Amino acid sequence: MPKDQRGVRDLLRRRMLLVHQRTLHHLSLQSLIVRHTGQQFSANQIKGLEQDYLNELLPEPICVGGQVTLQAMRWFEQSVKLLEHEVEKRLQIRQDYSLLTSIPGVGKILGATIALETGEIYPSSLKMLVRWLQSLTPIT
Repeated sequence: MPKDQRGVRDLLRRRMLLVHQRTLHHLSLQSLIVRHTGQQFSANQIKGLEQDYLNELLPEPICVGGQVTLQAMRWFEQSVKLLEHEVEKRLQIRQDYSLLTSIPGVGKILGATIALETGEIYPSSLKMLVRWLQSLTPIT
């Protein structure tokens, strides 16, 4: 791997860690709400929660824990977007990256992660991999 792309790979690894932490906070908030209200919220409902509604929903002092968790979730989301922006600015497009992103469901960030974690993939083996992955991907 070219030395200048190692930093991009490290940004993608940091992003993966932050996505994991964001998910943990998301699930924690979802669980907190179910435990204290009995209400089940979808992932999109959790993402769209407002601080004021959370205060009404959860009893004192539990609502403070919910607020902190919601703030952490939002911070992780902003940080992930910042890292993705930096990756897109610094990423050097290679043939294997372009082929990877042609697979349904593999976008810029996942394609970059696969390309930088695996190193150079030879075109013939990459084309076989792409065909195999496309055969597994349901097209809707």
